[in-house]
Amino acid sequence: MAAGSGRSGTGGARGGAGKGAAPRRGRRKVVLTDEPIRPAARLVATQDHVEAGLPGAVETGGLGDLDEAERETLHVLLGAGIAANSRLALIKDARYLAGWWAAANGGQHLPWPAPPSAVVRFMVHHLYDAEERARNPDHGMPRAVEEKLLAAGLKREAGPAAPATVARRLASWASLHRMRGLKPPTEDPGVREVRRKLMRASTYMPGRKAQAPVLADTLEALLQACEIDIDREPLRAARDAALLAVMWASGGRRRSEAGMIRMEHLRRERPQPAEIAPDGALTPEGTAAGWLPAMTIALPRTKTTRAVDGARVWLIGRPVELLDAWLQASGIRSGAVFVPIDRHGNPRITPDGRGFGRRGLDGLSGQAVARIVKTRAAQAGLDPRQISAHGLRSGFMTEAANRDVPIQQAMAQSLHRSIAVAARYYDESAAARGRGARLLADPPAPAPRRPKVSDL
Repeated sequence: MAAGSGRSGTGGARGGAGKGAAPRRGRRKVVLTDEPIRPAARLVATQDHVEAGLPGAVETGGLGDLDEAERETLHVLLGAGIAANSRLALIKDARYLAGWWAAANGGQHLPWPAPPSAVVRFMVHHLYDAEERARNPDHGMPRAVEEKLLAAGLKREAGPAAPATVARRLASWASLHRMRGLKPPTEDPGVREVRRKLMRASTYMPGRKAQAPVLADTLEALLQACEIDIDREPLRAARDAALLAVMWASGGRRRSEAGMIRMEHLRRERPQPAEIAPDGALTPEGTAAGWLPAMTIALPRTKTTRAVDGARVWLIGRPVELLDAWLQASGIRSGAVFVPIDRHGNPRITPDGRGFGRRGLDGLSGQAVARIVKTRAAQAGLDPRQISAHGLRSGFMTEAANRDVPIQQAMAQSLHRSIAVAARYYDESAAARGRGARLLADPPAPAPRRPKVSDL
């Protein structure tokens, strides 16, 4: 089950906590409640120690005439301009770069500005050929350096890094230089040429974030898992069903975007026809088939949009009904739409019906959303390792391609800005359904029998 409230014997065992609790119960308690698992205090301290924060950028940017209050205001505004996930990635990359340089240079601090040779050295250490490394132990990152990174937990496993990971860390390295008012060494012409060739020479083949995109049938299995739990834990089941349906139907919203949805972002729209013509026009048949409830969600900030863009996506039919059921059951009238629920089945709302999360006014954290998806997947009999929150996004786009939804309409929901990225899902769907992949799918038809001379 995805969530135990502790009200029954089984639920109490799962939600039980305390010094005398068994280790297994302690682990499951994290899954069954919405307790944050991110070491927030450590990340804040790390950001301060990185010496790449926004106050440093203000100092080196020639803004020394600002007073303390103005500096603090600028710090808050600039911080709000960086998405939480982007800030976290920048911190992690800064830690890795500092750790790598110290491991490769006898514990020395990373120099600012870094010389172009440091960037080339970083690429040589991370974009090497694994097969050549097996033949030549001195190829690529030195063993001693790699062992230090593994021991420090900065590197997960031995071997070369993915080109995408290297590219992201180089981009972070450049951003950290700009924050100090320094010219990034990654912009050196020689570094750019070496990078282009090393990236092209890499034989690394990336895998998918989620092996199984959450298509419509998989989503239905997740929703059925919530339905089964409706009698035992009605509020948690209603919340999870609404969350999954809204995330998928609104274009595959990201975890952080789903957690930031607030009541003021919802707008009730006029009912929409249950059926439409292939070209989108209303038809007598579609009108006669009935009307469906409709709602739009304003998304102030996503990975690809800003508040000034006024991004808004539609919900029609079942997602609206599930969302209404959750809001009515929880009593939320303002604030966050999707909120944590404690072990006793109580949602985090104020007496006047304002929903809020554990960090202030926001709702579910990205980690909580990820746990909900994986827990419901396990409850539905699916492999949680193959199902992720990102699978809702890839599943929406893949399902749209399978149903021949025009890519422009799918992108209007998913808010993809790059048609090249969105087209990947359509290309995969077209390839799987195309004739080209089926040229040898069936055995050849028997050749017609040639008449013999004796038959003539």
